[in-house]
Amino acid sequence: MASTSRSETASPARSTRSGPSTSSVRTAPAPRIAGEPWVAAAEKVSQELGVPLETVVIGPGRQVTDLYYDWARRREIEEGGVLLVRPDKHIGWRSVRLPAELLRRAWEGREPG
Repeated sequence: MASTSRSETASPARSTRSGPSTSSVRTAPAPRIAGEPWVAAAEKVSQELGVPLETVVIGPGRQVTDLYYDWARRREIEEGGVLLVRPDKHIGWRSVRLPAELLRRAWEGREPG
């Protein structure tokens, strides 16, 4: 399975206490990579059906990167979408985007399905 990724950044915040000036940085939650819920779902399906599935998340800091945005131009899915690629390299199934229920469960830290 191939999926894409996204990144989040931290936002700075200033303290409003009186007295000496201090600054602090408020960090965003750990970034979630859009492909992570698909990886978890693929692992679950692989175990339940006894079918080996290899997952590949494409994006910054991942095993496969899209340095020149070739993948982004050709993928025909949104950032949170997924492709199921058959062993003969044909696309067997695609989801243009991550279904809302799967995304909600991932953000809540629950298993998909």
